[in-house]
Amino acid sequence: MDDNFSLTKYFRDQYLQEANKSNAEKETDAMRSSTFTAYDEEGEQPYLKESRVDQSKIFDQSEIEEIIGEIREITGILEDGFNSDVEYQEFRFSSGEGGFSFKWAHSRNWGGRFGLSINKDGNYLSAISYYNKNYFGKEKIKSSNTFVQNIETWRDLDDQILISIWAQLQPLVKKNEEEAKLALDREAKAQADYYGAKADTGRIGYGLTQQPRMRNEASINDPVLVKARAAKTEREKIASAPKPKKMRISRRAAELVDGFELEDLERNLRRIYRDMEQEAEAEGGPIADQYADEIDTHEQAIRFIKNQGKEKAQMTYDQAIKESTESKWNAVDVSRKAEKEIGNKEWNERTTKKLDMLKSLNKAGKFKKDWDEDKLQGWVDKNYSWEKLSQQFKINEGSCGYTPDGKPRSKPAGPNLMELKEKIFNSLKK
Repeated sequence: MDDNFSLTKYFRDQYLQEANKSNAEKETDAMRSSTFTAYDEEGEQPYLKESRVDQSKIFDQSEIEEIIGEIREITGILEDGFNSDVEYQEFRFSSGEGGFSFKWAHSRNWGGRFGLSINKDGNYLSAISYYNKNYFGKEKIKSSNTFVQNIETWRDLDDQILISIWAQLQPLVKKNEEEAKLALDREAKAQADYYGAKADTGRIGYGLTQQPRMRNEASINDPVLVKARAAKTEREKIASAPKPKKMRISRRAAELVDGFELEDLERNLRRIYRDMEQEAEAEGGPIADQYADEIDTHEQAIRFIKNQGKEKAQMTYDQAIKESTESKWNAVDVSRKAEKEIGNKEWNERTTKKLDMLKSLNKAGKFKKDWDEDKLQGWVDKNYSWEKLSQQFKINEGSCGYTPDGKPRSKPAGPNLMELKEKIFNSLKK
């Protein structure tokens, strides 16, 4: 490698090169690939809006995705589209030099980036936003973290260093984006003032018609803008559509939904009512309570199937437990963003609540192995998503000795209830 190699310069040159590429040049580059596709199923040209998020070999990918999400909130690029995206790249050279870069683009000539460059001449951070040829921010920023200053190779990087770098640069990214937006607004106003002073004759040069025309007529009917407006309308329509309400049912009811047809459940419910009249205590008692529980469970399952539809109603035991616990887990926010916004007391209460949930699941034997508290605390500290946590679950079978929310009962089901359940299930098989 060249001794004078600069990753910062490489980033800048790459940005300038990509920004100046025409669509024809992008198409030529894409055609060199053996998997080139001119148009996708939606009639779009994918090579014009291709984004890149490297799978990190240095950091936890969930940390990368979380920072990308925060960048989207700051920049307003909530999803990738035509000439707009958020990307992540890593650079790992055998010499130990390298670094990483988060990049985003609002349009062809408007975007930004931040990252770390590890070179022989030192380690530097950068945070830049740009509009046209106007650049805002800094290329060489000394880190406020001594660990970052003393990094020798990219192999010394870890999640905590990434978090520290983002915490330092995030305010600068916000400031840079605001200044780039102001540059765009100034240019838009200058163009509006200039063309606003022109007569509506359409006479820009010799040979053009002098008949009045509608200003911006060409831009209004531009195929790209027409398609963009149609896509926006469709997204707004989907977003405003009423969301189906989720029904909460017990684990026992979920087992019935998963194993039996609606007709079987309705027939058996009538049988349970008849048997209760003959066997249950008139003044109430344990047998009457057992029948009442079974009636309630069957009615839950029947309502669920009728309201949700049979195809959507098939819910296994683990799905029922997951749905209940998942909502509680997601309701407690322990992200870095939340940590900055709340006080220490509330933060400690939230982390303790999540740890208690994990300890309860661990005690109930839901995980693949019995984890110690330090391991569970580590999952909380890393702000595990429910999807990532679910990878640690094992499949549980049976329901005796558990409450509807999956917690162990103080004592197992009694012989009377077991006999009643056996009678019910035998009747369904007839």
